[in-house]
Amino acid sequence: LSQALGQAMLQQRTNLPRARDFSSAEDQVRQQVIDSSLRQIRHQQERASLSDLDRFVESELKSLPASWQSWIGEEIRDLAIQRRSLLDTAIAADDSLLQALNELDFAQRELSDVVTEYNRFLDERLLWVRTGEPLSWEAVTSMAAALGVIFSLENWGAVIGTLFSLGGSTGLLLFGLALFAVLTKQRKRLFASLVRSGRKVGQLRHDRFRYSMRALLYTLLLALPWPVLMIVIGLHLQLAYGAEAIDVDSALYQTVDWSGEFVPAIGAALSFVAWYLFYFLALRVFCDRRGLAVMHFHWSKQSTGLLHREAERLMIVFLPALFLLIAAVRFDPSLLAGGFSRLLFIVICLALAWFFARVLSPTHGVFKDYYVDRHNLVYWLRYLWLALGVILPIALAVLTVFGYVYTAAQLGQRLVDTLWLLVAIILVYQLVVRWVVLMERQLAFRDALERRRAQRAAREAHEGESVPAEVIEEPEIDFSALSADTSRLIHTVLIVLAAFGAWAIWSDVMPALRILDNISLWTYGQTVEGVEQQIPVTLGDILVVLLIIAFGGMLARRMPALMEFALFARFDITAGSRYAISMLTQYSIVAVSVIAAFSFLGVSWGEIQWLIAALGVGIGFGLQEIIANFICGLILLFERPIRIGDIVTVGDTSGVVTKIRIRSTTIRNWDQQELLVPNKEFITGRLLNWTLSDPTARIMISVGIAYGSDVGKALEILLKCAEEHERVLDDPPPLVTFEGFGD
Repeated sequence: LSQALGQAMLQQRTNLPRARDFSSAEDQVRQQVIDSSLRQIRHQQERASLSDLDRFVESELKSLPASWQSWIGEEIRDLAIQRRSLLDTAIAADDSLLQALNELDFAQRELSDVVTEYNRFLDERLLWVRTGEPLSWEAVTSMAAALGVIFSLENWGAVIGTLFSLGGSTGLLLFGLALFAVLTKQRKRLFASLVRSGRKVGQLRHDRFRYSMRALLYTLLLALPWPVLMIVIGLHLQLAYGAEAIDVDSALYQTVDWSGEFVPAIGAALSFVAWYLFYFLALRVFCDRRGLAVMHFHWSKQSTGLLHREAERLMIVFLPALFLLIAAVRFDPSLLAGGFSRLLFIVICLALAWFFARVLSPTHGVFKDYYVDRHNLVYWLRYLWLALGVILPIALAVLTVFGYVYTAAQLGQRLVDTLWLLVAIILVYQLVVRWVVLMERQLAFRDALERRRAQRAAREAHEGESVPAEVIEEPEIDFSALSADTSRLIHTVLIVLAAFGAWAIWSDVMPALRILDNISLWTYGQTVEGVEQQIPVTLGDILVVLLIIAFGGMLARRMPALMEFALFARFDITAGSRYAISMLTQYSIVAVSVIAAFSFLGVSWGEIQWLIAALGVGIGFGLQEIIANFICGLILLFERPIRIGDIVTVGDTSGVVTKIRIRSTTIRNWDQQELLVPNKEFITGRLLNWTLSDPTARIMISVGIAYGSDVGKALEILLKCAEEHERVLDDPPPLVTFEGFGD
């Protein structure tokens, strides 16, 4: 495609209505439909009361004096006839209006679909089309005119005048100033609270996860004042200038075209840059030596110090250049391909390349501590991260030089969004790891204390005197000491979230990522707002189904390990109850995953219930025993006649219940042999559970003595031994009897 066509396509894309405009128009039409329907109902009710004129006139005359009724009755009848005629006209008009509104709503929806499709078409083509001439010396020298506009005293005088003008957004401005003043005044107190939240971190007796959440809140509040002030000033400049033409949402989400208007363009740039300022300030507080990274996540001070310094240097260059770039483009979109905007964009790209070169350096970068383990995948890919971080921004700058301005702008925006997504994923990962490790260490320490108390009680009972307690050292919290199952679960969940986030960021500009959605396999009917539509099932849907099934299976396998310390350890739950809850949770996760997978394939319960019923009949005959064992397994989990750890006798086998699976239950006998018993045997057969409600059991011991021994003395000795044994109950008391003579 030629450059001229690329510029024309870019202009068309700029002039296309936005999705928010259609949403607002649809809301207005919907409200008009509601108002018209209510008005029509009132008219119809009033018209129904006038259907019988004689009765209506009679009811009206009842409240009048008798002397008036003779001459005013005809007047009331004439007025009622006129009113009825007007109501008929109004009802017909309401019908016409409702029909027109429905047609308008349908047309707007069709237009929205067309605009969305055309916008996607333009995005796919514009990304690879040159939208400007290669950067030349003339383009560089022409930026003097742009600088004259941006730094014009007259324009900035208008900005200051608008800032101090009174208008509908004055209340918003005053609120923002008040919030800025409060946050600024409380800055020292917030920072002191941030420091205090990290003092008890690492001490198992006093450490709590809420300290980290408070530190995160304090970090965000410390970064908030200046971004809030910039956003409020930016909104005020747009709202005060646009008066009633725009609202807060339109100004905040940058959906208003301010071409040729300098004051609101500056406001839009301030509101846009404020978000990036907030990110940088939050990162600076996060990397402080008394902040969240060092005190709570135990990052090295060298790494956080380097990240802190390089982020500040990047902020000094990145934010002013971004502000001037956004202001110039919002004021005159044609400047996007001009020398001034392109130079600003190149400065931003080079600043990012320098930042990544410093931060991702294998020898002096932030992640050098992770490169100690040479068997780690991060170590083997260390130069790849560095190359991507440096080459990608430089490549965007080169694209800008050769005229691919729109391509560079779109890819650059998504590159920055991906960077912040990775930062958010890392933050969530560190918080989850801290919570998991803290819980595991606290449980281990609690178990150690319980063992110490038990040992001390046993020694005191044996020796009859107090024994000094052992000193149990509080173990240091090791953030790498995650259990394998929990670690894999956390990694998998975060990888899935990162993948979906990256898909959401890049799918709009990468046609290759949407090629699977263009391959339709079959269609299914679905009623949408009363209209039957054919919804295609694409190859992308099949991929999503496979991911859902894989993720659901992984989650079902790993969830019990997470529930063990996240839920069970907080409550007094027996081993059997834990196992039952874990198994039911696994079944629920699998069921939800299957239902979600079928929904992507267009299969609902109403469509497959008869098929399931037919399969149920067939399975009932062919796999009767397996289905019976499965149902009995569910009954065992709900009714719990046996539990994990119970001592049971089934047939001629006695042992301890170790597993309750879908088909069978595992019993380990006293010879450490495992017996697999079908679940059906526990429900339909005879079962002896020695520990179901009372672990107490009678033990019969046969003792033989020689002929000629004193039987009475033997009975006395045996009874005394039983009474003095610590595990024999007083009620019922032990009993010794003489049963017979041996051979």
